Amino acid sequence: MKKIILILLALALVAGIVVYKFVFKASEDFAGQKPSASFTMQELLDKTSDTTSLNALKNTLISVRGTIKNFSKEKDALTIELGDTMEMNSIVCQVDQRHLSDLNTIQNNQEVDIKGLLTAYTIDDEMGLGNTIELKSCSLNK
Repeated sequence: MKKIILILLALALVAGIVVYKFVFKASEDFAGQKPSASFTMQELLDKTSDTTSLNALKNTLISVRGTIKNFSKEKDALTIELGDTMEMNSIVCQVDQRHLSDLNTIQNNQEVDIKGLLTAYTIDDEMGLGNTIELKSCSLNK
């Protein structure tokens, strides 16, 4: 009976370790990788008229050069919005926590070259709220 309990405890421990490693797996750092494609902010926003080309870029590391329209800093997070202040369209970049310090001094209307994974987009043809392209794991494109 003790053997069975010890075996069950060992199996539970191994299962716990596997689950922990899966749940708390570190995300990949793309800062040192070369982007698959480079765009200006306007070139990428123009792709919202062709969802086929945007779908082809999903989960692809790309770089985007553009003007900071707005940014939001929190304790451990930074979101940068690229776009023209006179338009509703924008590119939203969730900055990788490991690279927050690289973007400490950003300001609105500053030109930046950012790379990240294109993860999603929203196309608004009806409400007039503008199109949005989302990037995650962003860092400066050096």
